[in-house]
Amino acid sequence: MVKSGKKYDTGLRVLEILKILLQEDCTKVELIEKLKQNSKVGTVYTLEAFIKYFNTFEAAGFKLNKNRTKYGVSNSLLEINLTKREKEILCSFIAEAKKIYSKKERELFAKFILKLNKHLAQPLDKDDLSVLYAEPEHIYSDNIRNNIVMTLNNYLNEGLQVQIKYQRTKKIVEELVVEIKEIIEKKNNFFVVCYCPSLGINKKICIDSIISLTQLHSINRGNTYLNPVVFTLYGRLAGSYKLKQYEKVINFSKYHLTVSNNMEDKDVLLHRLLKYGSNCEIVKPKSMIDEFMNTTDEMLKNLQED
Repeated sequence: MVKSGKKYDTGLRVLEILKILLQEDCTKVELIEKLKQNSKVGTVYTLEAFIKYFNTFEAAGFKLNKNRTKYGVSNSLLEINLTKREKEILCSFIAEAKKIYSKKERELFAKFILKLNKHLAQPLDKDDLSVLYAEPEHIYSDNIRNNIVMTLNNYLNEGLQVQIKYQRTKKIVEELVVEIKEIIEKKNNFFVVCYCPSLGINKKICIDSIISLTQLHSINRGNTYLNPVVFTLYGRLAGSYKLKQYEKVINFSKYHLTVSNNMEDKDVLLHRLLKYGSNCEIVKPKSMIDEFMNTTDEMLKNLQED
């Protein structure tokens, strides 16, 4: 008698269903579809078959929960015991979810916390987790700022490019077409972090400097090509300089250090390089060199006017 090359063991199917439910809550139909994707595990053809699988889980000590049509497992084999202080820190961390403005990032954060909660010896209750489903919190009272942040948040979730006009300096207004990446809060100030495809640069713009916003019909490309800024440091600075995040050394000697920076906001980087004075030379790109010269000329002009 020749045995079939494919033998589906019920025990293996039970373990696969358990693995799925430990990752996320699913309906019975979703479980069937996920089982079909694994060629090593036999599929389930009737919804009633899950009754014996769920009974097996409960007999093994797993706690099943049901939210409408979705099933999930609320504990696991490996449990994490948190001290009182550790639990307080975790709850404080979860509370920050109110400040996540990206819908996608908020969903990923909630998924991570809910998965972690399955492994806690004393799981967090519904009150602790309720913040995961709350709308982003706007802790400021100014109506104009509120409207700008709400608008940027909608643009972010819709995934379309945006034309931003903002006051870059006291006398310079800049207009860019950007892809919004995130909205962050820092010391009660709000910034929109975005990527400018035409220049290949990241920008972090304070919302208080924004003059106008226009949503375009172009969809965000998703991929980012960053045009690095290369600068050379001389003298003592070459020997004492500590690389910042996203920087790397591309050339050096006893007398100089050449650095490539491909992620930092270009305005922030420009003002930092200005502080280095004659000990710093921007090598490329030309747009950054021109901006460096224009900013220097503007500073000198302002000093003469004062």
